[in-house]
Amino acid sequence: MNYFKTLSLLAMTVALAAPAYSETETTVIETRTVTTPSVVSTPVTVTTPLAASVRTYAVVDPISGVVKDYYDPQVRRTISGVVLSPGLIVVDRGNGRLIGSIDALGNIVDLKMATAAPLLTTSIDTRRRDLEMALDSALSKGEITVAQAQELRDGLEKIAAQEAAALAAGSAINTYEAMLLATNLDMLQARFAPIVKTVTVKPVISPQFITVSGQTVYTDTLTYRRTKILQRIDDEYAAGRLSSENVSDLKSKLNSIASDETRYRKDGDLSSSRRKTLDVKLDRVQTALERDVANINAKRSRIGIRVD
Repeated sequence: MNYFKTLSLLAMTVALAAPAYSETETTVIETRTVTTPSVVSTPVTVTTPLAASVRTYAVVDPISGVVKDYYDPQVRRTISGVVLSPGLIVVDRGNGRLIGSIDALGNIVDLKMATAAPLLTTSIDTRRRDLEMALDSALSKGEITVAQAQELRDGLEKIAAQEAAALAAGSAINTYEAMLLATNLDMLQARFAPIVKTVTVKPVISPQFITVSGQTVYTDTLTYRRTKILQRIDDEYAAGRLSSENVSDLKSKLNSIASDETRYRKDGDLSSSRRKTLDVKLDRVQTALERDVANINAKRSRIGIRVD
């Protein structure tokens, strides 16, 4: 099953929750009608009223994925009385959509109009070069096959071409392009790790930012856990370490958990007890996945098939 198609259905049908620590906050939340935050440097500002809490929008650090606070469109340029820092990302908690980036004046700027933070672009270039060196080293030592090296090299060249195209279209890479490049690079890096043993996975941006149908969205920890398990299922099946029956059963369990999460949510949030219940259910799926992989590996070993 196509990973991105499955992920799109999964991620788009589940409302996103605030990080677990937010449930212990003592901030008084006043529910009222708010408007979509005004985004400068764009020809259109959306002002459709939304019946929602001021917690509809979160201000997120793209590197760590930490929610700094919640953005109130009626109190611009500050959160908790502090001026917004440049480079932070405002996200819609309802669907994970990236609303905009914070500029030096504390305004929300369209992601395609804001120049990417130097730290982000430098990290992308550095990580890509590191992976290229690790790939060359592993190939020269005979740790990977020529076919494996070519597959990974194709992925790196594709990302390099995307970056070159972005630079050719403007004087600098914008935040939207940088976020997409970073998520693509992180996904490729995850493919390196099981093959090139010297590669340590160090995400360029928070793994809670994922690419769905070519769009970067922000996920909460539960959604992220489900997507990582889903990716692992697809990878193990492709490697012959899961049967089609295993895959069907495991994905059915994940879909059931997603449905439970939707039912448990109240005004977009989860209680600590509900969150714990879902975490336990995900733990059980993870355990079942490991058991299924071990069983298939045992069978492969008995008939003389190499088990990696």
